[in-house]
Amino acid sequence: VETNGLIKSDGTGYAPYQGLGIGGVYGGRVSYNPAPLPYGSVYEPSSLGSGGADDYFSTGSRSAGGAIRISTTGSVQLNGSITSNGINGEAACNTRGAGGSGGSVWLESGTLSGTGSLKANGGFGGCTAGGSGGRIAVYYTTNTNFPLTPDHLQSFSGGASSGPGTVYVENRSVDTIHQGKLIVDNNGQA
Repeated sequence: VETNGLIKSDGTGYAPYQGLGIGGVYGGRVSYNPAPLPYGSVYEPSSLGSGGADDYFSTGSRSAGGAIRISTTGSVQLNGSITSNGINGEAACNTRGAGGSGGSVWLESGTLSGTGSLKANGGFGGCTAGGSGGRIAVYYTTNTNFPLTPDHLQSFSGGASSGPGTVYVENRSVDTIHQGKLIVDNNGQA
């Protein structure tokens, strides 16, 4: 993916009030009542995110991130972005728009390089809950300076009342299967 290039499935997951984790749940929890439990695989994320919802069945809630999988034994040079973000809810308090959850990004490569990013962030909520973060998994055999940090691997929630999703990273030349690094980071939100 070239610099400023983009592969995205933002908002292509479940519609508002739809999905396995209705209320914007996928990789993390939200404050929606009753809040379903997070679902899907940490290691092989392929589920669609769930649409935003609130207790008032408002019209301002939005759709969730979809699912992207890229798998090659060759090289992936990522200088742009791969995104599966939830859509932000309407900001006006009279519509109480809840954000959709982040979706799934699953990347497998032989050699990983570049300075780009993978994102499965939840959508922000307007006077109500944002969506939870989605799920990202990155597998590689050789990393040629791709930064494995929260600036480049994001599964943040769409607000303080929602939980982050998961980011799983596995170096196949070193790590035992499913014994890599699990990152749960909400970008400083409580």
